[in-house]
Amino acid sequence: LHELIDRTAQKADAHRQVSIDEVTDFIDTHYQDDLYLEAVAEKFGVTDKYLSRAFKESVHINFHDYLNRARMDAAKKLLVTTRKSVTEVGQAVGFNTHSTFFRVFKALEGVSPTDYRRLNRP
Repeated sequence: LHELIDRTAQKADAHRQVSIDEVTDFIDTHYQDDLYLEAVAEKFGVTDKYLSRAFKESVHINFHDYLNRARMDAAKKLLVTTRKSVTEVGQAVGFNTHSTFFRVFKALEGVSPTDYRRLNRP
């Protein structure tokens, strides 16, 4: 009987709905943390597959792309408003390596972080 109750509870949890607005708010305030889809799904009490699908349907981009966009928005502000090095900016917004930050920044913004800073500083 206990096993049946546990399985039923697990299935109910797996099908629980989550507010994507709450998830995006969480990402927007915790982008600098080491965020993964699986951990965020667990925090909100849903499966990673469910969150991935619901996120894509609601926001029209996947979780990882949204996270990178939030990080890039913060990085652009830091590059223009601080004297932190490019490496320090990358670390401040959640990237573990300079090369990953550089690659993602250039892919999303079309220029390197250094060039972005040079072009956008007052």
